[in-house]
This record gives sequence, C-alpha cells and structure tokens, in this order.
Amino acid sequence: MSSYKESGLEHALAWKNYNLATDIPKIYIFLLTTPNFVLKFNLMEIWGNWRKRRPAQILSYFLSRKRGQRSQLANSLGRHVLAEIYGCSFDILNDREKVEMLMVNAALEAGAEVREVVFHKFSPQGVSGVVVISESHLAIHTWPELGYAAVDVFTCGDRVNPWDACNYLTDHFKAGHMTATEIKRGIVEDPKEAVNI
Repeated sequence: MSSYKESGLEHALAWKNYNLATDIPKIYIFLLTTPNFVLKFNLMEIWGNWRKRRPAQILSYFLSRKRGQRSQLANSLGRHVLAEIYGCSFDILNDREKVEMLMVNAALEAGAEVREVVFHKFSPQGVSGVVVISESHLAIHTWPELGYAAVDVFTCGDRVNPWDACNYLTDHFKAGHMTATEIKRGIVEDPKEAVNI
C-alpha cells in the first residue's frame, strides 16, 4: 500500500487509474502530505444521504493505484481512523464526564459494543481516555486551551463504522472542522493467515 507521500499529487490526479463508472460517484481526496494542504475534488452527487458524510472521510481505497492493491485492502483485519478535531468547545473538552459520555455515545453510534471505559482529567486542563469495545477501541487526548482533540477509532470487522464515531464527536464537540485519515490494519492475502493454527 502506498502512502500519501509516496503517491503524491501526480498520482492522485491520474484519473486513468480509476473507473468512475463503477467507483463511488463522489470522491473527496485530501492529500495530507503537509498540514496546510487540502485538495478537494467534488465529481458528482454521492449516493444515499450525502449530508451526513464529511469531506474528511478519506478512504485510502481511492489512493491505491492498482485494483490489486484495492482488493488487498479489502482483506484487512481492521480500520483505524486518526481524526484531528479543531475548533472545539473549551468547556466540553475540559470536562472529563462530558468527554467520557460523548466517547461512549460515539462508540454506540458507530454500532460498537462497549466493554470498559477509563478516563483521566489532567491539571490544569485536558482529558485523556479509552473506550474499549468488543471490536477494538476509541481513544482521545484533548487540549482544551487549543480547542483541539486527537481521536483514534480502531474497529475490526465490517459491522462497526469508525467514521460514524468521528462524525458524532465532531458534531458534539461543537468543532469547527475535522481532518482524518483511515489506515487499514492487519492486511493479509488470505483471511486464514490471521488464524494461528
């Protein structure tokens, strides 16, 4: 799997690599090679309820050059979304109970089953915590003084959608915007490779 830096702008613009008739009709591509660089392509109307989808929902699927790489990504063991949430409410990010409640609700919104919850309030400000779910975990670290939250949502299987959790948190933190990327974890050629026999 090529990284954003390896693929570069030239690769992302090589539309001959994509079959737009069969690929998802609306592609938002953000190239995160530098913190301030965001490139947006809005090709056509997206399927379904597109208003719930955020431009930050970048699927590494679209940045894969070959269909072989795409099918390889389909055999991953999990999806790990790394979200940078900016412009959040100081009061929310500095309140351990609110952050904990919102993280648990985000897990439930994504369709996960919550197992354990651990959160800690720092002095003078900031909250860190983990929500352990049957499908993996959600983690957060907040910087209320900067209005910033770093969120990781790692899910296994296809029943839980990590993007639903990220979008829920962005809305409920009263954020200005979110940037995020998804990493496929545990890429295997054959799902049987994942079994230790």
